[in-house]
Amino acid sequence: MEELIADVTDDRAAWAIRLQAEREVRGWSKYEMARRLFMAAGISGGNIKSLNRQIRQWEQGIHFPRDWRTTYTVAFGMEEDELFGNVDRSGRRPTTLDPLPHGEEEDVERRELLESLAALGIGISPVGQALESIRSGIARTFESDERQQIAHWEETAVEHGYAYMAAPPERFVTDLAVDLVTLRLITKDIDRDSPVYKEWCRIGSVLAGLMGKTLSNLGQTREARHWWQTAQAASDSSTDVETRLWVRGERLIHGLYERRSPHLLIRHANDAMELGQGHTCAGLAHVSTGRAQALVLAGMNEAAERELSRCEQIFSDLPGQVTTETNSVFGWAVSRLAYTQTWVSACGGDIAKADTNARRALQIYPASDNRTPVQVKLMRALACTQAGDITAGISEAQAIYEVVPAEHRTTMVTDLARRVLSPISLEARRRSDVMAYEELLATSAQSSQKAIKS
Repeated sequence: MEELIADVTDDRAAWAIRLQAEREVRGWSKYEMARRLFMAAGISGGNIKSLNRQIRQWEQGIHFPRDWRTTYTVAFGMEEDELFGNVDRSGRRPTTLDPLPHGEEEDVERRELLESLAALGIGISPVGQALESIRSGIARTFESDERQQIAHWEETAVEHGYAYMAAPPERFVTDLAVDLVTLRLITKDIDRDSPVYKEWCRIGSVLAGLMGKTLSNLGQTREARHWWQTAQAASDSSTDVETRLWVRGERLIHGLYERRSPHLLIRHANDAMELGQGHTCAGLAHVSTGRAQALVLAGMNEAAERELSRCEQIFSDLPGQVTTETNSVFGWAVSRLAYTQTWVSACGGDIAKADTNARRALQIYPASDNRTPVQVKLMRALACTQAGDITAGISEAQAIYEVVPAEHRTTMVTDLARRVLSPISLEARRRSDVMAYEELLATSAQSSQKAIKS
């Protein structure tokens, strides 16, 4: 085998040459290699055609088989060090022992970023890479003012703010990932003392926050928390108070649907409110509404009502361009206020009040918003079960949830659907209509888990 590898003369990494050589000495085609990898991983019914393409890229040294490293060793019956040598799980040689030249480190990072996109099913063709290289060279010639790039990326973030409201999370996350990778490649050499550094931090924090929102919607709360931390750190580096509040407000609100402790969320909200003193903006309104929702979950109804009054005051002080924007996550229209009012009244079991607030909110949502109106209707159903009207609550929730397309059954939608059951006693859960509703939710959860794993 060593002689076979020694005879191979090309520029590929040693591990890539080894993967091809070990496969060929066993007489396995790439198709058979894919089949063996799935067997080693204990996966039945895997997409062999897709994995076959990845094997070709791994053997060419284009990407490193990070997630399949252990599976390869099982398939070949070898030790990891024997197969991959002194490279870590990312494909890098240990920098403490064998540092890479600066240019090579950049190539490794670029390759890793592109590999990450490939893992998401996002293919970047050689032609696309070549065109981007040419464009970058042209840009360096003509884009003398870096603020032109900043303006472009600000607009990109704004466009994502609109797309988030309408696009299914699975599709949105891939589009956002491409832009995050591009942003990293553009800004990786920015000097922290540069006058534009903070502006890039602001843009990066918004895009990272949108990724946190989307992963939370997909039920990937652990991964979402890492992105929230990145977004918050970047927003703090930007020193822009409005952005810092927006990230904190969004993180707080998603924490409600991730079933984080309401007491912990209240503490985070209090810290953010202190940060936002004297800064009336959409982010501050986000934090205030999140605080009101957390307070009612903690059983502090009177405090929640007082916080709602503060929300109303913040809303009245917001500029018109913010309160009239209903199609973007960066706006803060009256529908957001009505949403929070519906939440508080629903959790309190006030059916009449919840219905009034819900109707007000539903009149404002744009047709492009595929999820928030569903959430409001589910809150109305929650108000019924909270007040003891199980028949009406379950009937309404079932009618609403079963027609929601699978791609829009996000964490926020499904969590509210589950909350409808919370006030129902164990004895009442034996009712046929309640059992049928629970079965609907269970089936949906199983489908979502399969979609995430695939």
